Amino acid sequence: MSNYTLTHGVEWSDVVLPFLSLLFQAIPFLLIGSLLSAFLEKTLPFGAIPVFSQKIGKLRYLFFAALGIIFPVCECAAVPVARMLHRNGLPISCCIIFLLASPTINPLTLLSTLAAFQNQQPLLTTTLRALCVFLLALSAGTLTAFHKHKDIIKPLPPQNPFQFKLHQHPASWNEVLTRAITEFFDMACYLVMGAAMAALLTSGVNRVLLYHLGEFPNLGIIVMMGASFTLSLCSSSDAFIVAPLVGIPWAAKMAFLILGPLIDIKLLFLYSSFLKKTFLLKIVLLTAGGTFGICYMMAHYLFIS
Repeated sequence: MSNYTLTHGVEWSDVVLPFLSLLFQAIPFLLIGSLLSAFLEKTLPFGAIPVFSQKIGKLRYLFFAALGIIFPVCECAAVPVARMLHRNGLPISCCIIFLLASPTINPLTLLSTLAAFQNQQPLLTTTLRALCVFLLALSAGTLTAFHKHKDIIKPLPPQNPFQFKLHQHPASWNEVLTRAITEFFDMACYLVMGAAMAALLTSGVNRVLLYHLGEFPNLGIIVMMGASFTLSLCSSSDAFIVAPLVGIPWAAKMAFLILGPLIDIKLLFLYSSFLKKTFLLKIVLLTAGGTFGICYMMAHYLFIS
């Protein structure tokens, strides 16, 4: 037999082709993001940022929420950068705002969202995604004002195996390339996993369940929030994973796009390396609750299928 049936009459070829299509669409964005991240790590004068933040006063919250536009990093790369900025004198509120906003509010993520949703309100989807993450990041940064510094940051033993080293400027361009390649392959494994899952769903497996989600928008939002948390995809490629899913309401897809770069399984471990559990739980509840509330209003007031 040249084709092998999975279930409900779906053949392997029906899964492999969408899988490869998703990979070929998303991998260029992932590669460009890795190269830019490594390049900026070498060339950007990080020491000037805390000084600049003091000069602009309260506008620093808006500045660091939008910093991803000129400093495009993924979720994983943002964590050590945020820690380094804090240890160099930047307020923890600005660090958290940058940490949450930069993976979404950067050109690579915005362009990938536009490309993936080209037939599904691309401009509206991209704009609302950036705006919602922007507001949630500012809310999380504001949350620090109600906590003492010692209640936010968790001190780490010097030899703690989960302690991330501060970003150091690479000594050569060979090291920059090595860092870019390493980051690319680290994130590519999550992309492959998500592409495989999306290929299975779009090929007819459990398609009846997906169609039923369209009849229950609130349930769809919760399911897709759970999916984004579990899959832990990169923000520069997650739009390519969720856009082709048939039967998923648009508001539920928005929940996937908004929550994923803010909090997921891998980010929980990264955040817990320097944030205390109680404060981290508040961040999770704030971002998850805010995402559901925003997408609930989208589902009931925008009427986009």
